Amino acid sequence: MTEYRIEWVSRITNNKGHGSWFNESDKKMLEKNIISYNKEYRNRIHHTIAQR
Repeated sequence: MTEYRIEWVSRITNNKGHGSWFNESDKKMLEKNIISYNKEYRNRIHHTIAQR
């Protein structure tokens, strides 16, 4: 089963981090959160989705 999580990188310090893994059923929720976070933290932190 594929899992997804949000990963982020600071555009100011280049620090990287990530959230917890979620099931495939939560992928749409994560994608919506990424859009929201990238608007809120524009030019400071960039969020992406990762899968395993």
